[in-house]
Amino acid sequence: MAVVFNLFCFFISSLILEVFCYDIPYVDPSKCSSNQYYQFSSLRCVDCGSGQTQSDDKLSCNCRPGFKKTKSDGGPNLLCESCSTGSGGVNRTASLDGWSCVLCPNDVGFDVTNSKCNDCPIGTTAVDRLIDGTKLSQRQCLKCVSDTSPVSNGGDCQRCHSSYLVSNASSTVCDCPSSENQYLQTGGVCLATSSVIKASSELYTVNYDDVKKINSFFFEDNLRAAVALCKQNQNFTSCQLLGNLCVLLDYNLDLYDGSSSTTDACKEFLDIVDIRTEKVTGKTIRTIFDWPVDMPWLYYKTGIQDAVDVLNRRDITQAFSANGPLTFIISRTTLNGSFAGLLTDTSELQLCQERLSKMASANSFATTYKSSCSIPVKFLMQKPMYFYDVYLKVQDPLMYAVPVLVENYKKSGVAVNANSDQSRWQLSRRFFLVENIIGRNTGSNKVEVIRYAESIEMSIRLRSSDGEIYPPFIKIKYNSVEVKDEAIVEKTSKDVSFSVTYTMDLETIDRDTKTAIGCLSGLAAIFALVKVASWRRRHGSEAIDCSTLIKLLMYSFGTFSTMYFWILFGLSLQWLIFFKQQSVVYRLLPMGSQENLFRDLLIVAFTFKLLDLFHVIWSQISIDIFFMDWERPRGRITQPNQAGESAGEESPVSIWRTFFVANEWNEIQTMRKISPELQIFATLFFLKVVGFEHLATTDPISRFTVNPSTGYIGEYSATLRFAVLTMVYLVIEGVQWFYFAFIHERFFGDSLGDFVDLCCMANVSVFIMENTLYGYYIHGRSVHGRADTNMKEMNEQLKREEEDLCGKRGLEPNTENQTFEVGLPQKFRQQYDKVVEPLTARGQQAQRRNVPSGGVERSINAYAAMNRFLCGFIDHSLRDLDYLIQDKLLLERIIDMEVREQPLDKAVLFNDDGRSFNCVLFYGNEWTLLLFELLFFAFCDYFATDFILAGVLTYIVITVLAKIRDIFGRRNLAKKTMVDERFLI
Repeated sequence: MAVVFNLFCFFISSLILEVFCYDIPYVDPSKCSSNQYYQFSSLRCVDCGSGQTQSDDKLSCNCRPGFKKTKSDGGPNLLCESCSTGSGGVNRTASLDGWSCVLCPNDVGFDVTNSKCNDCPIGTTAVDRLIDGTKLSQRQCLKCVSDTSPVSNGGDCQRCHSSYLVSNASSTVCDCPSSENQYLQTGGVCLATSSVIKASSELYTVNYDDVKKINSFFFEDNLRAAVALCKQNQNFTSCQLLGNLCVLLDYNLDLYDGSSSTTDACKEFLDIVDIRTEKVTGKTIRTIFDWPVDMPWLYYKTGIQDAVDVLNRRDITQAFSANGPLTFIISRTTLNGSFAGLLTDTSELQLCQERLSKMASANSFATTYKSSCSIPVKFLMQKPMYFYDVYLKVQDPLMYAVPVLVENYKKSGVAVNANSDQSRWQLSRRFFLVENIIGRNTGSNKVEVIRYAESIEMSIRLRSSDGEIYPPFIKIKYNSVEVKDEAIVEKTSKDVSFSVTYTMDLETIDRDTKTAIGCLSGLAAIFALVKVASWRRRHGSEAIDCSTLIKLLMYSFGTFSTMYFWILFGLSLQWLIFFKQQSVVYRLLPMGSQENLFRDLLIVAFTFKLLDLFHVIWSQISIDIFFMDWERPRGRITQPNQAGESAGEESPVSIWRTFFVANEWNEIQTMRKISPELQIFATLFFLKVVGFEHLATTDPISRFTVNPSTGYIGEYSATLRFAVLTMVYLVIEGVQWFYFAFIHERFFGDSLGDFVDLCCMANVSVFIMENTLYGYYIHGRSVHGRADTNMKEMNEQLKREEEDLCGKRGLEPNTENQTFEVGLPQKFRQQYDKVVEPLTARGQQAQRRNVPSGGVERSINAYAAMNRFLCGFIDHSLRDLDYLIQDKLLLERIIDMEVREQPLDKAVLFNDDGRSFNCVLFYGNEWTLLLFELLFFAFCDYFATDFILAGVLTYIVITVLAKIRDIFGRRNLAKKTMVDERFLI
């Protein structure tokens, strides 16, 4: 019972799962058999009824041959009944309308295999009802008389084409006589052989990208008839057909311009144009000289430099406003020359069919538009083939013809339309999107090659500041694909694109930009010379040597990069403001090659700033620094010797205070005025989340949000992206700097000020030499005389300072100034180098591990000697070395160079603002770091067009640079101060 119960439960659960299952099998309509139709309401193949077969559209059923309809409610609701054998043994079939059965004509007979009557003889038509609708029991074959012929079996008798009547006037049958080869049937008409051009294989050859050649069946069947009818009868449809065939040859002019005896569609077309021009001198179509009478307008032939003349005309005087309508009128023609109507937008020209709101953006003036996708070859095979002539609607009711530039056009084997030399361009008028008929070879039943417009670019050039434009033109590039293999059609896709670009003459802007580059480069060179002059003075160089030239080069990198940055920012910012805020269009964005100057300037500015930053880091990790310990022993330590006498020596001074100060110095070496992490995060937040990035699109709309499902988001402009990025980055940097400078450092903590206070409490001064004869001094001598004390005494010292019961911390009496810039004489440097030589002879690790005890002793002695030397210098205890304390002049502070002559035997200590020593730290080089980060951010975004990626890379790079500065700065600190690197944590 348990087994039965389990099986029952399994059956019920399976039934429930089946009931609630929503997946259905996929059925392709082409997979339905000949006796089935595709029921699109349920997406499946359904069997037709008895005596029925599948209809041509595969969506319903028809009665099989030999069956008549007895009921038809539309669609698959159909009943059929077999036509039985009639009397006398004559078989019957369904009538022409399918609702009754009739006997076959006696002289025609019955096709037993297909259950239908044989076709009526040529020149006759099948009839099974009288003209008043009366049914006939037997079908009749009526002969078309006089000048008529049946359209098809069972069709009405209609008048023959006039060419048949002229060539065969005595006949009543629409047939082209073949006697003596005087007449030829081609293109559905009968023509005299003398009026038709000679046939040849070259005449029907169509080249596909110089790879595949086809002897086109369509050319063979229609070309000669089109030439004859257009030339003799001025048949408009035939002339249109001939023009279309010339378009399919890429407007080839080699045979027309040369002396070759061979011909093609283009040569025949132009020969007819020449004949018409001679016969109708001065007659034009709508005053357009290039438009031949009764012919399609294909070529521009007005002058020697046709394209230059046509594209620089000033005929369009209408002023266009930003985002205003740009209306194109498109005339559409079928392959055989029939008119197929007018279009009023460019949506049909876009093979990538997207939502209408996006495609409509192509018609918004000044909106750079681009659409690209991958199109299945199967779609290209099925797309109807049309030819297009485009006009721009200007002042109502006028239209302006839009020229076409086919990049595939070749002159003497050279693709002249594919280069930028307009004087060699051959402009034309008509083009197509897809060609899927011509590629059928003679004797073949299927198309072997199809051709499609791989890229279409509609180029519009601004002419004046009043929104006027030069004539727009369309640039088209065709490609082809072989479709012999069915798998290619089913599985292969091709990339296509459609774009609308706007350009303007930027010669004036480029000239002004280059002028700014020249002027600011001169200013940058002056700044670099001032910097190197200051360096030579502080370095003690008397001659212009190699090191001077290297320093000039390094300083030039920094000044030139800064100047180029401001040029880039000013250039991009004015484009952002004027392009986005204009009503009548007078400013367009640089496109393509027009951005080369901006790109080159950005690369140069970034490269120079990178080298400048390396120079700054190298200068900071090679400074000379020494910690001066002012602490004195508290007394002597007495200890009995072997003779029982007491021997005494001074009590040692703790080194931990020096280690502590050195460790704090190591920590502030890479400290910044801002938070780099917050800077990058906030920048990306405002660009991506708030939406400032949308200000950088190539459409003249200022917006921060856009719905991609309803609105069109234009391509991004590299110039506008730089402007938006720089604007956001500088504002965030400014806000951060203001907060840290005026709020955080004042109310929460000042790291540099705290370091100076620490030096004073530790009784340790810091002597820094950035250059040979120039440096900084932090006076850390305790006003209490001692710092190596216990907690109680330390608190008492702090209390005395708070109550102003002791002296000031400043170097001079009754002053608070503890930091100075120091200018040194050559004598001081010589003495300094002499004392410090044992300290710099070996690295700290070498001293600790490999140097003999005597070498370590000499280094310790040298350290003590240097401490005594510097302390004596500050205390004015050295007879030959002394110093003065002065204030810098305003000019000296501005140009950062001492202009007054300094005493040869005395040093000069310049009062500063308490932070001059930050020049040897990251803290004092915030502007250099900021510009490097910003330029690197912009550099990455220019090539990646991705703010997030650029932000991440920028953060990684500045982190790595800070780590490099920290590692080498620590090593230099340990080397110059004898502080073991292990204590620098």
